[in-house]
Order: sequence, then C-alpha cells, then structure tokens
Amino acid sequence: MDARKCKGLVGTPCKDGTCHEDRLYCKLFEGEDAGFCECQDGFVENEERKCALKFGLKCEKQRDCDPITPLACIDKICQCKNRFYKYWDGLRKCVALIVASCSSENPCTEDAECRKHILPAKCVCKHHFHVNSKFECELTRFDDIFDLDNLRKKT
Repeated sequence: MDARKCKGLVGTPCKDGTCHEDRLYCKLFEGEDAGFCECQDGFVENEERKCALKFGLKCEKQRDCDPITPLACIDKICQCKNRFYKYWDGLRKCVALIVASCSSENPCTEDAECRKHILPAKCVCKHHFHVNSKFECELTRFDDIFDLDNLRKKT
C-alpha cells in the first residue's frame, strides 16, 4: 500500500497531499505520480464515498461500521445487528440463519431458502440439507441417516 495521502473522497484524483479522511490512500497509476483515492485495507466504501470499517474490526461508535451491510458497533466490534444473522463476505451482507426471518432484502444463509408461506417468512434448509448447531445448513450424508455398514453386512 502506498503511504501517500488523498485530497478527497473515494475515487477523486490525488497526488502527494493530505486527505480529509485518514482512511484513504492514493493509489497511483502505473508509472505515474498521480492516481485516485481508495480505502485502506480493513475499510470499504460507503454511500458518501467515504471509508467505513469492515466486519469484525474494532469500532468506537455505530457510524464507524459499514452502513451498506449494515453492521452495528456491538461490544466495540463491527458485526451483524441480529444474533440470528451471519456475515457473508461475498455478498457484503448479513444473511439470516435458520429460524430467522427473511425477505428479498434479508436473504438466507448458504444452502437455505426463504419460505414465504410460513408467516413470518423463515429460512429453512434446502432439500438434502439439515440444520447444524450454528443454525446453518450442511449437506446431509446418507450414511449418517442409514447405517450403511450394517446394511452391507446383512446382504
């Protein structure tokens, strides 16, 4: 990471200078002394083109954390607001675990689906998956359901 500072928001042109926000750095164009402002590691761009803390990092106040996910500053750590949600990095979202309420704005965790005919709508595991102790879905192994070793011995 380049230690140069930016004079603006995420995406604004920069050179050697100072930033109005110290969470930015100047990413230089290859072979040039100019570039554009970008969030430092551990931060993500928010709607205001400023940098907010990512999931799992230490925070002081609510507005420090990523508002797009949205994250909350709980026990001085940026995390999902609801304990029945988990952070999914690929989506940059907190997703509902099994038994949690879900909707198109609040999708379910991996290998689960939102059953809207249950009121309120809830996340349930997809076919061939079962809920584990972390309220997530995992593939059901058929040898766990059927004692295949004993079946083989009998035949």
